[in-house]
Amino acid sequence: YYEEYVCENICEEFSMSKGNIHKRLKEQLGLSLKELVTEYRIDEAKRLLKYTEKTISAVADIVGFNSDKTFYRVFKAQTGVSPKEYRMAGYETNKNNEIRGYMEFGWRETMGLLKKYCGD
Repeated sequence: YYEEYVCENICEEFSMSKGNIHKRLKEQLGLSLKELVTEYRIDEAKRLLKYTEKTISAVADIVGFNSDKTFYRVFKAQTGVSPKEYRMAGYETNKNNEIRGYMEFGWRETMGLLKKYCGD
């Protein structure tokens, strides 16, 4: 659901079709929109785990995962550790620094980058 919502907003913002957005993201960033959204969601989860005392289940819900099991699986695949291990260790793991760097920007900066790389 969240990926579809983001996709619709990006398509509207750039006046581009879903296929064109996917093609340009893949060409410029090497990621699909789903992968990009997942990266963003996991980065936000890492921030919440690191800087808040919210439960892991609450973090999963906040970042848009419908099940804790899926959140744990995706989080571990992206970071190499479980959400609990990440919180306990208090460290930052970056599998792909180039893309993760972009995810630290707010919505306005993100849209600017998308316009730069995906705009006409």
